[in-house]
Amino acid sequence: MKDRIIELKNTAETRIKDENSRYSMISFLRLISFLSAVVLFFLGFSKTNLIFILGGAAAFIIFIVFVKLHSEISKRIKHDEVYISVLDRYIARIDGNWNNGSDSGMDFVIPEDTLSYDIDLIGKGSLFQYISIAHSKEGRRKLADIITLKKNVLQDRNDRFEAISELAEKDDFRYEFETLSSKSEDNFKDVVELDKKLPGALYVLMAVVPIMTVLSLIYVFVFGANPAFILLSFILGLMFTWLPKATLDNYILPVSSYGNVAEDYYEVLGELEKVDFKSKIMMDLKDRVTGDKGILEAIRSMQRIGDLANISFNPIIHMLLAGFFGWDIYLAHIAQKWMTKHKGVFDECRGIIADIEELGSFAVLMSLRDTCEPSVTDEIKIEFEDLYHPLIPADRVVSNSAKLDNKITIITGSNMSGKTTFLRAVAVNTVLCYVGCGVCAKSFSVPVMKLFTSMRVMDDIAGGISTFYAEILRIKSMADYVESDAEIPALCLVDEIFKGTNSADRIVGAEEAVKKLSAGNCMVMLTTHDFELCDIEAADGKKADNYHFEEYYEDDTVKFDYRIKDGRCKTRNALALLKMAGIVKN
Repeated sequence: MKDRIIELKNTAETRIKDENSRYSMISFLRLISFLSAVVLFFLGFSKTNLIFILGGAAAFIIFIVFVKLHSEISKRIKHDEVYISVLDRYIARIDGNWNNGSDSGMDFVIPEDTLSYDIDLIGKGSLFQYISIAHSKEGRRKLADIITLKKNVLQDRNDRFEAISELAEKDDFRYEFETLSSKSEDNFKDVVELDKKLPGALYVLMAVVPIMTVLSLIYVFVFGANPAFILLSFILGLMFTWLPKATLDNYILPVSSYGNVAEDYYEVLGELEKVDFKSKIMMDLKDRVTGDKGILEAIRSMQRIGDLANISFNPIIHMLLAGFFGWDIYLAHIAQKWMTKHKGVFDECRGIIADIEELGSFAVLMSLRDTCEPSVTDEIKIEFEDLYHPLIPADRVVSNSAKLDNKITIITGSNMSGKTTFLRAVAVNTVLCYVGCGVCAKSFSVPVMKLFTSMRVMDDIAGGISTFYAEILRIKSMADYVESDAEIPALCLVDEIFKGTNSADRIVGAEEAVKKLSAGNCMVMLTTHDFELCDIEAADGKKADNYHFEEYYEDDTVKFDYRIKDGRCKTRNALALLKMAGIVKN
């Protein structure tokens, strides 16, 4: 996959070099045509020579053509520059450099959301940062809400898996869609949609100004009148057009924004028109865009209005159009008619783009890593084969298989052996299952459960809360849920239970906490260094299941295979690690 991405990147870089050469040539020709038009118009009006005027008009048309060509080349260059940055992010994901500078979703982090913090769902170095291709405000928010389970999409899990799997296979669509949405993110913003009609007097002026222009031209060129009549008509036209400027600006000022928004929306959503989809969600989204009542044609018409509005950015052209044709009145009328007919279309565009960005982000994971379709069961057990953590590079990650069906699972092991990573792998893949994404495993089944974690527990000096008490509060939230007799069972993942206190209190506290949790509809998985907890019993007297990770030694060096094994751990490595660090000499 990386080789093809690099090939696409090299091709884009070659295109940019060629387009830059064309850009310079068109810039020169555009200047020449504009100066020619100015000179010819001056000669034509000063000498009342129709040939020069027609020549000036022809040069002006050529100038407009070059302006359009210049703009198109500039857009293509910008497109390829953004396209390359998109490909670079994919390369970074493959190389393991994805957490440097990419969007981490930190603005969506909620301090109270301990689950997301503990298992890196959002924030620096998170799953959000790894997979996100969302650039619109709505898309980023939707991805954040779903990835942190704030928005429950479990009911649509099967349809979502079908759509995400399909997007995972359409690499070129994802690359191009992200390029267009990334390039346009500044324009995906709220716009004020006005449906109030223009005052009736403006419709009268809309007819009067061009009629004056035609009559003055006929009077001068047919009847030989003084050319000053054309100038007088032009000045009157400017007065009639610009005197109601305050009213017209209510419609005209937003038009440029509408046009830019429409152009970007048309480019982004137009990609749906080029692709055949088979998944239900993607077919529905495409139909909303391109179907008989789709929004693509509405966007195209606003794009044309935006092109007309952009002409006004040239002050000379704007003045000529306003004075001779009442340009601003026509532009306001056209914009108002569009907004009346297509009210709400921009909101729908943003929603569709957000949907594709969110689904496409999860598709990134399925395109880069080996995944499978998980199953949601009614039986309270978690079973998987070759499960691994999605944020560990593919060349370093180690997979594990297990069947966890006891109320209490104790995982022991030496330091750095993989206990915590194992818990996080189970939790993250459970989240991926619930949101309809493929999971990083050969097979994976889990019931619908309420996830609780106690992993990265920190003290709160300002609040007067110690680490130990902060852990107690985490466990209390689990116990409160279990005691509430909720229909959905709890999955409680506890790393180094009560590490903030001494070993005697830790063992007693852990035993009491686990027994309380196991009395309800709950599965508890905890890691510990206290071998005494391996004999812990559930509230019904059933002993906990034990698993462990262990180390081995080569040339006086501690090494780990990161493989989970049955039973309790029987080794320790603290002294060996101290020796490796140079703290202990012998």
